[in-house]
Amino acid sequence: RITERDLIVFFPCCGNGYCRDCHQANMSQEGDDMMTSCPLCRADFPTDAEANNSMIRHSAENGRSWAQITVGTWYWNGSDGCPVDKREALKWVELAAEQHHPRALGMLAGMYKDGVYGIVTQSESRAMSLRKEAADLGNSRAQAELAHMYQYRNSGEEDQQKAALYMTLAGATQGGQASCHLGESFYYGLAGFNKSLYRAKHYFEEAAGNNDDAAYYLLAMTLLELNAIEYKGVKSVPGHCCIPKVLFWARKALASEQYKARAIQLIEQVLSTRKQFCANCKRNAECLSEKMKQCVRCKAAWYCGRECQVKHWKDGHKTECIKQK
Repeated sequence: RITERDLIVFFPCCGNGYCRDCHQANMSQEGDDMMTSCPLCRADFPTDAEANNSMIRHSAENGRSWAQITVGTWYWNGSDGCPVDKREALKWVELAAEQHHPRALGMLAGMYKDGVYGIVTQSESRAMSLRKEAADLGNSRAQAELAHMYQYRNSGEEDQQKAALYMTLAGATQGGQASCHLGESFYYGLAGFNKSLYRAKHYFEEAAGNNDDAAYYLLAMTLLELNAIEYKGVKSVPGHCCIPKVLFWARKALASEQYKARAIQLIEQVLSTRKQFCANCKRNAECLSEKMKQCVRCKAAWYCGRECQVKHWKDGHKTECIKQK
């Protein structure tokens, strides 16, 4: 069952569409990156953007909701040959919303939430109603936004339960930012979720895999805290050392404006300890006549000599070493 219309590929010629997975399968079978004709009505696709946009507008005028939200977005952003015209944008978005188009409902909710001067009067209740309808129709962005609205309104246990429900739904389909929010909920015990570092780790890893930079630092901290629980704070168990991954994600977090300062502090704190002893024999760096050698791959372990480095690699460092980018 397709719960979100953005998962459907629509064609401007006939105005119909089919699921994105089927579209990608057809593309693969044809062995061509570009289709030249519609797989539904067999009409040739327009060869230029102007003709394509003209067909989309025609579909919008004929009542196709996907085309109406597309034209509304053009006027809202001032793109695809349309001037910025908020009133015209509202007209097309409302037409699509009347047909319960999830993305149109979400966009209209945003207009009511912030208000549009002289066009839309701000209304939190109207925004909530529209966003809930979009969320219940499967729009993952509306689900994530609605979860936050319930979470921060915090009018009682019922609101927290709703926040948990919509955040879980968003995380299941949207990934990325929604997964990061789910991770935070489990990490801090928010939105009706019981604190669980294991579940927080799962969602932070999912978000980090989708390049959500807000998850990088939180994942690094979660790994450290889990290490404290599983290994009583011992960070040098061969094959199970969390430090290479902690430093990997903390270094990636340097690109995050929100977490950069804390990432720098974490990296300095970890490195100041790791540089003091050999990762294999644990000899103190101050007792050595020569400078210790750093693992050039993960940059998270130091050795008094090659023998210790080779032994540590065989004992388990090869499974935990993660290349720094």
